[in-house]
Amino acid sequence: MNGKQFELKLDPEVALTIENDERQPYREHKKNLQEYEACLVEELEFKFPLGDRAKTELQDYWKKELKLTADEVEAIEDRVIAAFAITHPVVEPIVPPIPTPESIAQPEPPPKPKLPTFAFEVVTVDVTGKEIACKPGSATYFNVSFG
Repeated sequence: MNGKQFELKLDPEVALTIENDERQPYREHKKNLQEYEACLVEELEFKFPLGDRAKTELQDYWKKELKLTADEVEAIEDRVIAAFAITHPVVEPIVPPIPTPESIAQPEPPPKPKLPTFAFEVVTVDVTGKEIACKPGSATYFNVSFG
């Protein structure tokens, strides 16, 4: 700037004013970057990892209010979230599995009583009544008293 100041024969105060005016947008942009980082840290301290609503609100803020670019925000988020993840590890709650009917222990059914066995023969006859086959068989039975 000094070279231009002499070349244009500017008063030092005027040159300083011009320089400050030229640098003002850069200072504001740097302030906006710092503001976004502070907001991100505040949100992360409230809830980590960020929920969908917080992400949407932060995105609206940096796009509409702070006028930052996606690349600038991504660089900030990568750095801040990585550091935050180290100091604030996410611990998933241990939730016991929901019991299913198959996983619930069923009581053993009572043992079946030992029933007596009855042996018999199955006889097959033809149309004239003549025996053509005879096979042994068996069945279990139980007695019922009707009165």
